[in-house]
Amino acid sequence: VCSPTNGGRLFEVSRVSNLSPVQPQLLSRINEALVLRAVRQHGPSTRGELSQWMGVTFPTVAKAVGSLLDARLLEEFDDVTGGPGRPAKRLRLSRENSQVVGVTVDVRTCEVAAAGFDGVLREGSQTSFATPHSYDELLDAIVTRVQALRSADMPILCIGISVVGLVDYREQEIRLAANLHFL
Repeated sequence: VCSPTNGGRLFEVSRVSNLSPVQPQLLSRINEALVLRAVRQHGPSTRGELSQWMGVTFPTVAKAVGSLLDARLLEEFDDVTGGPGRPAKRLRLSRENSQVVGVTVDVRTCEVAAAGFDGVLREGSQTSFATPHSYDELLDAIVTRVQALRSADMPILCIGISVVGLVDYREQEIRLAANLHFL
C-alpha cells in the first residue's frame, strides 16, 4: 500500500484473522442444544413457540431445527387438535425416525433395549441373556443383539452401556469390576 502519510513507500498489509472468540459453529451447536432442551421441557412445540421460549429470532430457531431434523433428533408432525385452518407443524423428540440403544451388563444377566430419542421403550426390543464369561463373548453377544435392532428406516443414534464397577470416564476404561474380572 502506498500513501502520502508513509512517504509513498510500499509495504505489505497482512489480513488480520477474525480474533473474535465467537465461533459460528459453536453458536449453532448451542442453539441446537437449547432447542432440544426446550422441546424436552415444554413438549411438542412450533418453531414460533420455541423462538419465544428461547428468546431468539425465528430464523435462529429455524436453522437449529433444520439441523436437528437432518440428524433425526427431532421430527415434525401435524397438530390436528388446533382450530380451523391449516394445522400447525409441531416438533417433538424423534420417536419414529431414530432410536437409541441401552445395554446393561450385570453379574448374572445382561439386557439390551431400544427406545426412541424421546425415551419411550420400543415394544419387543428388550432382550436378556446370561452374562458371558469372557470379554470377547460379551462383545459378540452385545453386537448380535444390537444388530438385530438395526433397520434402514430407523438408524441407531447411540448406544449407552452400563456396567457394575468403577469407570474412569476420562480414559473410557473400566477400572474395577469386582464380580466381572474380565472387564
